Amino acid sequence: MEYEPNKNFNQQSQNIISRSSNQPTYKIGIFGGSVAQGLALYLQQQLHRQNSILKDQINVKVLNFAMPGYKQPQNLYAFIYALLAGQRFDCIINLDGFNEIISGHTNQQELESVLYPAARVWRAKAEELLSRLTGTQTFQNLEIKILEKNRSEEKNSKSGWLFAYNGVKKIIVKSCLLIIKQNGKGQNQWSNSDYFPMPPRELLSKPEDVLIVSRRIWLQSSIAMSQVAKGESIRYFHFFQPNQWDPRNGQYKPLAENHEYRWVVPLVQSGYKHFQEKTKSEIGVDLKIIDCAGFAEKQDSRLVWSDDCCHLTEEGNKLLWDFIKDKIKKP
Repeated sequence: MEYEPNKNFNQQSQNIISRSSNQPTYKIGIFGGSVAQGLALYLQQQLHRQNSILKDQINVKVLNFAMPGYKQPQNLYAFIYALLAGQRFDCIINLDGFNEIISGHTNQQELESVLYPAARVWRAKAEELLSRLTGTQTFQNLEIKILEKNRSEEKNSKSGWLFAYNGVKKIIVKSCLLIIKQNGKGQNQWSNSDYFPMPPRELLSKPEDVLIVSRRIWLQSSIAMSQVAKGESIRYFHFFQPNQWDPRNGQYKPLAENHEYRWVVPLVQSGYKHFQEKTKSEIGVDLKIIDCAGFAEKQDSRLVWSDDCCHLTEEGNKLLWDFIKDKIKKP
């Protein structure tokens, strides 16, 4: 059985394949956070318009496994889960690094493990789900409502949820039941450790310690993805996600002087330097992390970046893909 989870929360993406009856389909899986998701949606849109995205492959399908707030080891989890579920790939593009640096720091501030996805993003999703699920009078009615909701979503293939999130959501639902049983009526007291099946790490005392641990998890997870891909005869490419606040991408002028992402700037500038410098000496023959810095250095930043955080415009996604596809050409 083959899963092809291209759909996202806003249902913008579809299972689109560039059409040619004489050649096999070349399947590209994209993993990472919201920037990787934006790139996948851009590529799917290009295929929908019948535009070629790879010169040496006529039939191409882009499968989106990226999620907002995802960072390692979530990319590794999603990749392993997809393979076990029967998904086939020809090429894996893992685009990450920003969330590992930024969300590792914010998770620490939120008293959450750096192993978890972005706590601020996923806690909001979990709390929204819990709020919807607790709108009943009794626990028995709540349990019936959850079971009915699960059955209806399994039958509805057009629900728009990425299947990887559905797996996490079921964990959240089960945790809701357990927590409600333990805490009684109306008490929504929980943490990420309640709905992600792993023990929380010991909290780190210094910002530099968070970077060290985040980079280790990032590197080890990518090595694992690379080794698994090699065993499955899948081409694996790891790209270090570019960011406008990295000085190597040129001078960036924010949309507003007092923009809401001012706190991101020093984290990017210190974190990107740390990741780049420390990782060079540790990468072996089984893994090469390709730095995307400078992919759009000659372009007006306002045409490339859609906000003052990290996200790309359509033109930015085009430039990033031009950079990436040049690196994944067949040897």
